[in-house]
Amino acid sequence: MLSESQLPQEEHFHDTLKDKSISKEDYEHAKKVWAVFNMQTLEDYHNLYVQTDVALLADVFEHFRQMSMELYELDPAEFYSTSGLAWQAALKKTNVQLELLTDLDMHLMIESGKRGGVAMVSHRSSKAHNPSMPHYDLAQPGNNKWIIYLDANNLYGWAMSQPLPLNDFKWLTEEDISTLDIKNISDYTETGYILEVDLEYPEELHDQHNDFPLAPEKINLTKEMLSSYCRDLYEKFHFSETMGDKLIPNLKNKEKYVVHYRTLKLYLKLGMKVTKVHRVISFHQEPWLKPYIDFNKEQRQIAQDDVRKDFFKFMNNTVFGKTIENVRKYDKVIEFVFDDDDLAKAKVRPNFQECVAVNGTNIIQFQKHSLYLNKPVSVGFSILDLSKMFIYEVHYRKIKQKYGDKAKLLFTDTDSLCYELETEDVYDDLQEDRELNDLIDFSNYPQDHKLYNERNKSALGKMKDETRDVPIQTFIGLKPKMYSLVYGEWEKNTAVGVQRDYTERNIKSSDYTKCLENKEQQQGTLHQIESLNHQLRTVKETKVTLTCYDDKRYISDEGIQSLAYGHYRIPKC
Repeated sequence: MLSESQLPQEEHFHDTLKDKSISKEDYEHAKKVWAVFNMQTLEDYHNLYVQTDVALLADVFEHFRQMSMELYELDPAEFYSTSGLAWQAALKKTNVQLELLTDLDMHLMIESGKRGGVAMVSHRSSKAHNPSMPHYDLAQPGNNKWIIYLDANNLYGWAMSQPLPLNDFKWLTEEDISTLDIKNISDYTETGYILEVDLEYPEELHDQHNDFPLAPEKINLTKEMLSSYCRDLYEKFHFSETMGDKLIPNLKNKEKYVVHYRTLKLYLKLGMKVTKVHRVISFHQEPWLKPYIDFNKEQRQIAQDDVRKDFFKFMNNTVFGKTIENVRKYDKVIEFVFDDDDLAKAKVRPNFQECVAVNGTNIIQFQKHSLYLNKPVSVGFSILDLSKMFIYEVHYRKIKQKYGDKAKLLFTDTDSLCYELETEDVYDDLQEDRELNDLIDFSNYPQDHKLYNERNKSALGKMKDETRDVPIQTFIGLKPKMYSLVYGEWEKNTAVGVQRDYTERNIKSSDYTKCLENKEQQQGTLHQIESLNHQLRTVKETKVTLTCYDDKRYISDEGIQSLAYGHYRIPKC
């Protein structure tokens, strides 16, 4: 093929991954390249592409190095990953001396409280009814419903700007615990706390908190816990018996729940009760990461191109990952063995795992004898818990405080909240309500919109309207990270585990509606590049792209409404 002496015809150029043919413009460009560089064979064309690609990547990397050395005085070429670079840049900018935990029980307690972002669909379908909708019935004015989708400005950046654990970790004595008054401890005191407690979720809160229960936890789901709706789908779709642990907001009482003191303060104010305090760790806290976060935020605001903007955003976000890194994943060590005697000795070592022969060399994998728990997990835990606290604050003390039962949470995904609101005009509310007006960043609205201003532009601790000023018409949510929003001339369709290109080309809002109404799954054929033993290959896979099965809630028989697990109205098993 590489010996062909002319450029292949247009029909021979097809992108298998994206399942589309070459555009007229791209093919004309290919012909121009062939002529200008006087190509003799397709191999010449291939080699020019490789040379150009390498040269461009080198230019990009050298620009990256120059930018990093100017701003952080660190050379990316000295690091394995950008995450490692960002972590060292943060330590260098802040000049702090982080104390790592040396008490194994402290480490294990805090580690047990690590919980990622919450993703959940509380109400699976909604249709707006207001004068901006094409289907609005003028004969039935009033009872207006709006759908609004809010997203936090750099949620983890906000959390990383808060007071975080720094040093002086101590266990509180029983006497200290007995006098600890969590409700009255300042958010910005020099001493912070991480607690292990039992929590009671009073039944009188179940209806009020059903949309978004406090204190999410990992639950090992069983088939017996499912509603009849989900059990029927479980059998219909022939799922495996193992469901595994899932992070699920629920209304059950909690035992030995590890929580940051500021988050616990909010839970108590919203009605949860502490029935027992098992252990408490105190520590000295400071907003020590804030200078680094603010520096990158300022650099991002003055950046003139998307590359620099994305770079500074990434340099902030990736720092969090280093604080929560699980070193237990790095429990392997590799050795190379070249002769049979050494191979025989290696195989009888108690930590031997496997051996692979490559070009006559034996590559042996061993289990490490020991691990160094050298990551600041107290910082990572605090960032996660404070992030949840912020989202709960927005839900309960901003939205629910304004609208009460007229606010229905449709779904949440880590840093976003989508609501159905019963109100005359949501944009009037956002303008007139001081709390809401101060919460929202309106800088992405059109400049001629009555709400447009740059007061909160990119400010941490603010929410942004994801659809700008375009009212959402319909919402269908099949399961977490699998939903459809229709607004104006656009659709936002998400399908977890499915390539974005495939979703944009092949999945429409009507597919979500069909799956929900008919209790169906939808399958698709996808192509992707896969690496096996360091060999790249293109694979074709048929997989489920949409499904109406969602086991993170107790779904009613009609398939739309649901209850959080632990709700008093769920029949006892």
